[in-house]
Amino acid sequence: MPPLNLTCVRTLRLMALAVVCGLMLLPVAERTAAQNDALQAEDISIETRQDIYGFEHLVATGHLRNDGDEAYRNITLQASALDAGGEVVGGGIGYLVNACGAGVLPDFALQPDHVQPFEIILELDDPEARIDRLDISAGGEPEAPTPLDIDPIPGIRQIADAEVIAVEWLEPLALRYGVGCPRDLFTTLDWYHYSLRTHTALPTLHPRARDVTDTLIQRMNVAEPGRIDDSMLTFAPNSTRLLYQGEANRFYTAEANGTFQRVIYDDLYNRTLQGILWLGGDRFLAYYFGAAGDPVYYFTATAAGQPVSLAPPNLPLSRIVPGASPDGRRAVIAGTFDGETGYFLTSLVNTSQPQLLFEAEPAGNNWPAPLFLSGQGTDGAPGREVIYLARPVDGEARLQCFNLREGGPTDLTALPLDLSFEDRAWWWLSPDGQTIALAANGAHSGLWLIDLTALDDC
Repeated sequence: MPPLNLTCVRTLRLMALAVVCGLMLLPVAERTAAQNDALQAEDISIETRQDIYGFEHLVATGHLRNDGDEAYRNITLQASALDAGGEVVGGGIGYLVNACGAGVLPDFALQPDHVQPFEIILELDDPEARIDRLDISAGGEPEAPTPLDIDPIPGIRQIADAEVIAVEWLEPLALRYGVGCPRDLFTTLDWYHYSLRTHTALPTLHPRARDVTDTLIQRMNVAEPGRIDDSMLTFAPNSTRLLYQGEANRFYTAEANGTFQRVIYDDLYNRTLQGILWLGGDRFLAYYFGAAGDPVYYFTATAAGQPVSLAPPNLPLSRIVPGASPDGRRAVIAGTFDGETGYFLTSLVNTSQPQLLFEAEPAGNNWPAPLFLSGQGTDGAPGREVIYLARPVDGEARLQCFNLREGGPTDLTALPLDLSFEDRAWWWLSPDGQTIALAANGAHSGLWLIDLTALDDC
């Protein structure tokens, strides 16, 4: 299909299939009629998709922004496709979706000054028609807005309510976070720089995005359509190496320009890589599972391509994403071993039996992995080792800690997590070990900062 020249009502010329169009509300209800300027569409593009039956469809995608003072529920969108002569040649009905393209839940309300993705499937009256202009209208039921932190928890502050799926600490008082779908490559996320000094978030570009060049993609051998998106390409934060998943799910490390590739494992073709957690130095943990509730396979290694742990088939399966120690040689896992169900400390470098920490029902693989915080004594000897845990207790998300010397768990506070079966949450410890950035996607998405100094000591 040739490139489409789309225009707004204001007859804006477009390039790369993108437009920004003003919206007027549909007559969904009489009380919405006066809100003609409240909802605005932006970042609109048209793409061709193939359904499960092999048929191709035109889909208009974009973001709906609420510029009004009220929230809107039950939002629907309608598109009219016009040709160069102004004749309507097609159209479609659309809906709001989450970052991964799934429809939002019925109780979702678009809050003021917020945006949400949408999709509209377009039908053309004539398959040969050429779209010259796309007019979009939207409507919804207004309601009172919901404050960002409707029920704040002492020591925990919400700084975003978008679908945050990645956080990179830059220093103890600054971080970078990415909004999007967990399947997306980091280059396609919407990135923001957040200052803990000024409590402000500003849009930014990821500094490593410019390194994802055509030359790098060719060297990685992921140039075929969709391959780079499935590669989980990740640049090491403390070295000149990168990690990625190549053909047949082979796990590679390489220099940042794609040279000096090393295969760590080439037998994971039937596993789905779900994430990579950076530990201390250039060590990392990679974890695999199919869906929520599935057992988790994992391994630890270095960005230089040297395995630290045993191979995944030789490690005990976990019902949670393991929380590995900074050296990658131990991990907290969960499951049932020797008839006991709970959280265990296990060695990753030998086949010794996992050691029970405490009995409990595991949280699930969509909860944050345990955070392994290792200290050092004043004489250089190993200091206090504390594990931070996020798990449901009596139906409520709780933050707990476990002191490897003194035991536990110790209950610290409630957590602002409300995860459905399909949602996921992650967290990242600040460089000084005093703040946790907690993120979640789905209907109750957001990014929160947990001040550990404001909580009881473990």
